[in-house]
Amino acid sequence: MQPGNEAMYAYPAAEMVRTGEYLVPHYEHGHFLEKPPLTWWALAASYKLFGVSLSSARLPGAVAAVLTALMLGVWVRRRSGDLAGAIAAMVLLFTFKFGAFARTSPADTLLAFFVTVSVIALDWCARDEGANNLWCGAVAGVALAFSFGTKGPIGVVLPVGAVSAGLAMDRRWPVRPLARVASATLLFLALVAPWHWAMSERLGATFWKSFYWTHQVLRGSTRAFCAHIRPPTYYLGIFVAATFPWFAFLPASWKTRRNAAPYGWLLFGVLFFSCLTLKREVYLMPLFPALAAIVGEHLGSNVPRPSTRWIWRGAALLAACLFLLTVRAAPTLTQLAGATPAFIFEAAFELLVMAFLVAGSSSDSEVSTSIACLGLAVVFAAFLILEARLGRWDPMAKWGHRVRGHCGSGCAGVRLGVTYTSLDFYSGFEWHDSGSVEGVSRLIPETGWVIADSTHEADLRKHGSVQVIDRQLFLDENWGKILLRPGRVSTKWLSLMTFEPSERSLKQTSLNLGNSE
Repeated sequence: MQPGNEAMYAYPAAEMVRTGEYLVPHYEHGHFLEKPPLTWWALAASYKLFGVSLSSARLPGAVAAVLTALMLGVWVRRRSGDLAGAIAAMVLLFTFKFGAFARTSPADTLLAFFVTVSVIALDWCARDEGANNLWCGAVAGVALAFSFGTKGPIGVVLPVGAVSAGLAMDRRWPVRPLARVASATLLFLALVAPWHWAMSERLGATFWKSFYWTHQVLRGSTRAFCAHIRPPTYYLGIFVAATFPWFAFLPASWKTRRNAAPYGWLLFGVLFFSCLTLKREVYLMPLFPALAAIVGEHLGSNVPRPSTRWIWRGAALLAACLFLLTVRAAPTLTQLAGATPAFIFEAAFELLVMAFLVAGSSSDSEVSTSIACLGLAVVFAAFLILEARLGRWDPMAKWGHRVRGHCGSGCAGVRLGVTYTSLDFYSGFEWHDSGSVEGVSRLIPETGWVIADSTHEADLRKHGSVQVIDRQLFLDENWGKILLRPGRVSTKWLSLMTFEPSERSLKQTSLNLGNSE
């Protein structure tokens, strides 16, 4: 399981299955009201069908990613023909960050799917004179309700703003807006109101304050959830890197557009997310289909252009730079993952350079795009192989299963100075976090488990009885730093321990609590 938010989706869904409580997700030792429950329901259904496992946790995101590509392909096909639809679907599936986030962020992947469906439905309602008012409004309302169910109001704001921006760019007024908006709004409210009513009955005003005020308004507009503020231009560089090489076709695509619907989608999304205080890479997920639609329609026109060949050659040059980075990092990757995965990783980028060069030599868009996607697929596979081998440096799955086998779900556990949330999923219970050795005694009143940097062992022994169960060297580094700074990889020793606080430590803890009161 990847660090970050993957456990935030995987663990609450497992708790739903274990406890039978499906209305209110539970995480971080309390009610978890950041988002509506649709994502956790999807994961819980996967667990029910296939058992609680990492594969089951990732299945809904994978299915949503494929469905998004299929839905996008059908939409672009109806707009611009078979070739454009096929290319759009391929571009989306072989956008690197789309594939990466689809594995580890099911909420954002489901949001991307439902936003895609909502944009298609709203654009149809806004532009099609012959559509039935009630029918198209109902489809749009259902799509918006499911989009809301994944991540809240953003699931409505994004598709509505995207379609509105597209209409404004085309200088068009929506077709019969009052009747169609009315039917969409009524069905949307009919679908989302029961959840709001049930949450109000259960939690009262706490639900409204936490869900809407804290996690929608404050999260997006204040620094309360930001470790540091990112500039408004943050997403520009991120988007370019996340969509390589497809972003390079954007400038030339405007001349071949059918209408501005996908452009409005992309432009509104980038501007909206750039205005938020909290900025994260994964927020771009629902915008990748917009780029894929634009590129698909551009390349699907299959009109030979000198600029297209130069774009592929430029992509080959950038891929060659990445290849040189992998060559430079090869000794470090060999040491960390083994000779075979490191060689495959290096060879994959060499093949990518060749694929882009071959794509640049072809005048057929279908052939060039297919060859480029084949090269990208090899790189994706190489990443997965290398990631699997690097997983041996992460002991959380092994340690979590060990703790779970020893005490089921009834133990006390503390992460001392570390934030490996995957432990919750693997051990089957929520761990507490402590920033100090003294805090461990307060969180473990009798006997419990501690995971910490091995340098804390001596300090823990001053506060109680410690038994070291296992030690392992942990790779405390990400992909970018490994490639950019080979030979200076950060590692540290972690320890899995049992801890029983001493009488003196417990008395001191009680005294401190009394003084604080």
